[in-house]
Amino acid sequence: MNILVIPYNYPTVEFPQRAIFIADQVKALITTGNKVSVLGCIPKTINDVINTKKFIFGQINKQPWLLSTPAIRGQRYVNDFLSLNCGKYLFKKYLKKESRPDIIHVHNSSSAKLALWIKHIYGIPYVVTEHSSQLWDVAQINEKQFIEKQTIYKESKVNIAVSESFATHLSESFDVSFQYIPNVVDTDFFVPKEKDISKSKSIRICSVGNLTKNKNHILLINAVSSLIERGLNIELIIAGAGIEFSSLQAQIESLSMVNKVKLLGFQNRNQVLSILQLSDYFVLPSLKETFGVVLIEAISCGLPVLALNNGGSNSIINESVGVISASEGTFLECLSTLISNNYDRQIIKQYAVDNYSSKVIGKQLLKAYLT
Repeated sequence: MNILVIPYNYPTVEFPQRAIFIADQVKALITTGNKVSVLGCIPKTINDVINTKKFIFGQINKQPWLLSTPAIRGQRYVNDFLSLNCGKYLFKKYLKKESRPDIIHVHNSSSAKLALWIKHIYGIPYVVTEHSSQLWDVAQINEKQFIEKQTIYKESKVNIAVSESFATHLSESFDVSFQYIPNVVDTDFFVPKEKDISKSKSIRICSVGNLTKNKNHILLINAVSSLIERGLNIELIIAGAGIEFSSLQAQIESLSMVNKVKLLGFQNRNQVLSILQLSDYFVLPSLKETFGVVLIEAISCGLPVLALNNGGSNSIINESVGVISASEGTFLECLSTLISNNYDRQIIKQYAVDNYSSKVIGKQLLKAYLT
């Protein structure tokens, strides 16, 4: 098939981790024998400019149909207007040089207005994959936004959500059918590595994610502290940057765990792989997740995992790969259970390959396109 992907965000040289699961899905579709182009306008905020010290907009990653455009925080309608009209311009140029796509795959309803316009003008169908965790609480969006999203979903050929519970929630909230297709994970990149257990007698736990209230790393830090008080020798590594860094570091110091818990800050993909390969367990204490790509990356590295009952992780974890904690109140004992259980690391790895590899997800997407 000839597939055109319209992303809400995409990896760049400056921010290689952003929405990388969309880039992985593009690779999966190409791997399964499709022609795939990526088209759209990726927002670049003032903060992005300041952080990168690059006031440069335009072509991304040498892809002719993917541009970075200015975006102003809090000015949604201005940003949408710019993105939509830039997208229209790009698509018209695209049609002059490329063959007409069979299907358009949009990631997030927030970037779907372009696909809706293309459908009305050119008659090309589209599908939507919804990732936005904001939609766990539909009350956050106003009536106009709700109607816009509902219209986009109703005109879509297929609506996809990245977890079973999220699909059910969106179906009930917007009175439109959603099906579950998870994000793809590069199971050839995220692989286990033999560890020399003689070099360390400690239990190595890791977590990866932005340091925000939602990611809830404070829960994990407190749980590890309690297990250390029980006499367990545990090392905790947390990779990620964010506004909660200072408060988390203060909590670590107040618990006298500076030698046991390390906040590494932002880590690139290769660094995350190394962290996972050197760890014994992975924990995701998030309050809400639509999926949790890093959870599958950990499973693909053969790690037993623990997650809070956060919506997205429930579709991933079963008893062969780890534990779901029903609430924050049971989290400590669930972490203790995770550490005490015996897991087959090869079975955990194979679970990732069987359910989230490029070949598997690519076939599921093609089936959805042809529905």
